[in-house]
Amino acid sequence: MATQSLVTDAQKRIGWDFKLREQSRPYDIFGLKRGVYRDGARVSDAIIVKKTATNGEQTTTVSMLRDLSGAGRTGAQSLLGFEELQTTMEMRVYADELKHGVPYEAYGYKANAAKPYGFTAKIQPQLSDWNRKVEGRRIRESLCMGVDNTIVTGAQSDGASKAYPHSNIFVVQGNAIAEPAFSPVIATYAGAVNTAVGSIAHPTDLIFLDELAEKLTTAENPMVGLNGENGEAMYFLTVPPKTATKIYGLLAAAYKETSNEKALLGKLGKVYRCFCIVEDVFAPRVAVTGSTLTFSYRGVTDGRAAAANATPDVGFILGPEAVIEYEMEPLHFDYETQDYGRKKGVGSFVTKGFNRVDWEAVQGTLTAQRYNTSSALVLFKSN
Repeated sequence: MATQSLVTDAQKRIGWDFKLREQSRPYDIFGLKRGVYRDGARVSDAIIVKKTATNGEQTTTVSMLRDLSGAGRTGAQSLLGFEELQTTMEMRVYADELKHGVPYEAYGYKANAAKPYGFTAKIQPQLSDWNRKVEGRRIRESLCMGVDNTIVTGAQSDGASKAYPHSNIFVVQGNAIAEPAFSPVIATYAGAVNTAVGSIAHPTDLIFLDELAEKLTTAENPMVGLNGENGEAMYFLTVPPKTATKIYGLLAAAYKETSNEKALLGKLGKVYRCFCIVEDVFAPRVAVTGSTLTFSYRGVTDGRAAAANATPDVGFILGPEAVIEYEMEPLHFDYETQDYGRKKGVGSFVTKGFNRVDWEAVQGTLTAQRYNTSSALVLFKSN
């Protein structure tokens, strides 16, 4: 186990500076609108829903009963032989372990030097904060690639086989919106996104939001919205800081929010048409080539690729049940003791996974007809 070495020479000499300055953490939109997945129930009004695993589960399949879509029969026409069969779609959700720890010395020379600062008492809160930051990154990973990276690198399930870019991608080309055609062949799909990104540009008018709203609501499978005022569908639209500044400026004159929208947003963002627009300081980026889409993220540290024309920022359109949080074991803390109680450690442990809600007609089969009506990615110019 590593030894405690937090107290520097400068800290040893300055006996009065015992109040630690802790880093502040930017607000994360994914701390809002969370709920519980209920088997057999209608879709809830939460962006992220938690499904708790039963004992013995290592994965589980959730199903959706699709609406009837047949034409029916009229007049004297016989219905016999023209009935419509019920159809379902399904998806499998996964989880894996995530752990972290901090060592310290309980007594001795180093422990005595650290006592005035209260380092030990801050370990568990630090680990809790670390888990919150990582969880925000994991949610974004799942929205971009289907499952979070802990599931992919943990490799204790076959969840990595589900990792694939979102089937709903929009590219902001100034005041126009491009929608690359989805393909189950990654090189083909990346090529379509690359072509659209070639014309990426910052918006100069709110027309681009009008067009984006129209695409959501007039699609063959319209995107399901959160409950807005008077039963109108509303969507969270997360935007990177550079774009947020531009959009908020455009909205300054036109901006008007209802009391219901104020209750939903507080001071988080602005409302325009069907969008609750929220700045996302953790917005990922995606490096786009003619054959690949490579996402990078900001979590505990900023691992995002540099801003460039071919590396746009990623925003999210979020409706109800966009992500399923599949939890086997909630966050808990355990303790390690060695060397006659001198060397100790605090560890945090959680077993869960974040899974983008992509319904499939045949489980495990990636087709051109993926059914996702609860989320989308929006690519914005990053430089």
